[in-house]
Amino acid sequence: MRTMIRSTTLIGVTFALALLLASASAALGQTSYGLSLGLNYSGPAPSGDSFSQGFAVQGSVGRRLWPGFSVRLDALVTQFGDRRAAFYPPSPVPHSPTRVAPPVFDRPVGVAGLIADGVVSVNPPGTVYLIAGGGAYYLYQHPSDEGTVRFGVSVGGGVSLPVGGRAHAFVEARYHDLLGMPSRPMWLVPVTCGIRF
Repeated sequence: MRTMIRSTTLIGVTFALALLLASASAALGQTSYGLSLGLNYSGPAPSGDSFSQGFAVQGSVGRRLWPGFSVRLDALVTQFGDRRAAFYPPSPVPHSPTRVAPPVFDRPVGVAGLIADGVVSVNPPGTVYLIAGGGAYYLYQHPSDEGTVRFGVSVGGGVSLPVGGRAHAFVEARYHDLLGMPSRPMWLVPVTCGIRF
């Protein structure tokens, strides 16, 4: 019950931050929007098992508060495969035929996150930046924890290059640690590239 209350509170705070970003009275030139696609790296997998890379999609809205520092709200969706060795217990009936089972199963794992971040430009033009934050992660597909919400923290960085007008192309890598996960994956690393304007 406490976990549910904490998750509900976290989601409420995250949405409140999103509304604050959307309704702030700063000039329109201070707001940025972004969309990126990429691959996901997750782990660790149990011994002998593996996770596929899958895909990651992220949408962002940000607002520059002062030179070199911005706040950003990210909506992340990632999906990949959980590949594990199949296990059947021995048959309790003596001399029964041996069961034939597939050697592995491959089930999808899907995570959707809403993350509030602080972004710091490392160099004056904002070409290299660092990002850190926290938010709520919803496991919309999972072999054992489907439908649960977990709190998580993230840290990462990126490189952004102007491509004309206000538009910037960027590459970004983020480490997301899902706190309190009873089963794997415990962390995610989406590496995405996209456009921000």
